[in-house]
Amino acid sequence: MKDDMEDDETPREILLSNQSIPEPRGPHGPHGPRDIFSTVPRTFDGVMAFCTMLAESDLVPKDYRQKPANVMVAIQCGAEIGLSPMQAIQNIATINGRPALWGDAVLALVQASGKLEYIKEWMEGEAAHCQTKRRDYSNPYTTIFSKADAVKAGLWEKKGANGFPTPWCTNPARMLQMRARGFNLRDQYADVLKGISVAEEALDITPAELIQPE
Repeated sequence: MKDDMEDDETPREILLSNQSIPEPRGPHGPHGPRDIFSTVPRTFDGVMAFCTMLAESDLVPKDYRQKPANVMVAIQCGAEIGLSPMQAIQNIATINGRPALWGDAVLALVQASGKLEYIKEWMEGEAAHCQTKRRDYSNPYTTIFSKADAVKAGLWEKKGANGFPTPWCTNPARMLQMRARGFNLRDQYADVLKGISVAEEALDITPAELIQPE
């Protein structure tokens, strides 16, 4: 659900965030090049050894442990959208067989791209609003996701397959915020995200049942 706001409209109720993003200065951030230790193998054998080492570490998410092939695919996916290997492992989730990026990492990529002028997020009644302004667009863009939208989509107070409460039960305001943000950033910054899914959305999608031909 989307709604364009006038420049002089003042957000009301609970302000979640209001960030103006400074102009990027140089390819390594506003303070110039940084000397950061990193290991980036240059050969296939080196990459596999690196991924095997990561898969044996307790510092990677459990979905990647003992799965060096998944580690390698995640690193490649991350490289294509501008994430370092460790950032990719920590922020890319495998959901329904596809890579998806957690909402905070989606925002980080957009902020780092230099295309975002500002982002504002707020709650108004039972609806989360997200407004962004691209530097190369004339007008800001606002998306809204409300409790009514969540109810219609079957998300409100949704339980997991095991009967345990999901974040839609325990932290619904945050989930509304992530939906409004995800729609906004995917609509406006497709050139940055390159089609990758938002994990908070992908988790709520039930895979379609495969129909075998007769």
